[in-house]
Amino acid sequence: DPVHLPALLAGEFGLSTSEARRLIGQGGVKIDGAVVAELDAPRSRLSGATIQAGKRRFVRYPKTA
Repeated sequence: DPVHLPALLAGEFGLSTSEARRLIGQGGVKIDGAVVAELDAPRSRLSGATIQAGKRRFVRYPKTA
């Protein structure tokens, strides 16, 4: 059950999906500090992970209340 990262980034950070794809392609997206190169990630890898887009945008996935 993979998660499409451009759609996730678009929803969490208010980016367009094309901007999210560009960020991933340029190495600007990290999951728990590891650079992401693929557009899809397994849901198990994202569980409780910190997702970083660029230098200053962070979110914990899934969001907690």
